[in-house]
Amino acid sequence: MREAEVRIFDLDEEGAGLGWKDGRPFHVWGALPGELVRVRVTSKSKGEFHGVAEEVLEPSPRRTTPLEDHFLSCSPWQIMDIQGELETKRERVESLLSSALGRPVELDIFQSPQVFGYRNKMEFSFLREKVSLAFFRRGRKGKVELPGGCALAHPAMNSVSLKLCALLRESGFPASSLKSLVVRANSAGTTLAALFLREKPGRLPFVDLPVVPWLAGLRVFYSDPRSPASVATEELADLGRSELEEEVLGRRFLFSETCFFQVNVPAFEEALRDILRFTSEAQTLYDFYSGVGTIGLSSEAKKVVLVESDLEATRWAALNAEINGVPDFEVVLERAEDFIPSAREGSVFVFDPPRTGLHKKVVSALLEKEPKRIVYLSCNPYTQARDLEAISARYGPVFLRAYNFFPGTPHVECLVVMDRLVP
Repeated sequence: MREAEVRIFDLDEEGAGLGWKDGRPFHVWGALPGELVRVRVTSKSKGEFHGVAEEVLEPSPRRTTPLEDHFLSCSPWQIMDIQGELETKRERVESLLSSALGRPVELDIFQSPQVFGYRNKMEFSFLREKVSLAFFRRGRKGKVELPGGCALAHPAMNSVSLKLCALLRESGFPASSLKSLVVRANSAGTTLAALFLREKPGRLPFVDLPVVPWLAGLRVFYSDPRSPASVATEELADLGRSELEEEVLGRRFLFSETCFFQVNVPAFEEALRDILRFTSEAQTLYDFYSGVGTIGLSSEAKKVVLVESDLEATRWAALNAEINGVPDFEVVLERAEDFIPSAREGSVFVFDPPRTGLHKKVVSALLEKEPKRIVYLSCNPYTQARDLEAISARYGPVFLRAYNFFPGTPHVECLVVMDRLVP
């Protein structure tokens, strides 16, 4: 089957339209609930079809015209009006948490102040045949060219990325050697870039930093081509600055272009205000998956312990603690599951894990230690709900809220505060 007309009735876990045809499920990118679409099938797996909407025969009243031709690659919900997006995300989170906690849940959702231009970090790929920015196509093979960058990115990052491409083309640098470009900016537009090469070149790409407006630093890495990820195998060049500075709720934080930092700072500040309501009176606050320390070091807790397994992030965290005059802090380079057993009794735990959520060993250690309060910020409500269900017999919710950190995408941030139940 190459094409089919499919009625969409829901959205799947990834955010694609979900429909049925002749008793078989179809996962369709570019389609909304209620729509009748003509689908180009791109793959079939375990009896389920996957594809892209080639034509909308009966549109949803929620449908809007996407801003970008490449929207499926970066923000596939550009086709949905913002109110519909907020309602969809809120209903999803409420359903997941109600099931996990065994009780009806109602919550509000905070809208990001910006719908476009909100991301302070982007990772671009390149076309193999020419030096041009690209994204991988969602739902199909190949890449899509980005002649103007991406509307989700801070404008300074688009400017820097396009200028770097122009310089690489002018210098005759081979497109086949390029793997990816990671760019990161602060609110003022100061930008760092990391260029990843799939092979060690006979000559390095030369960039005169002053001729690239907004670019403060550039690092060039060889990255093993056997891995699709932008992971540094060997550093080849380091030009200019190696750090950015950002202000978050009046505190200063330093970080590099490759370590974790929230991509939408104004929206994160709203979540952080809520977090601080439940952490600042703690005697000891343990901030797990702490990154460069933005959550823990913003707290007024008497003692702050930052637990992080990434070496580079811990170095920035220690420096950030000193910069902000945090009187009693500790930075621990360790995995959460290995450190939890040594935590103090009666403390507050903060978790901000990656999309995979908490490891089973973290949940086991958590239930063994039983802190008095758990503050759990997540970018994936599905794994968050799974983890909360595992501790719901001993903990009850005292605060729940969602945040639309990522407009135009299926992703949503969610904060849940759980207190230990009195026996």
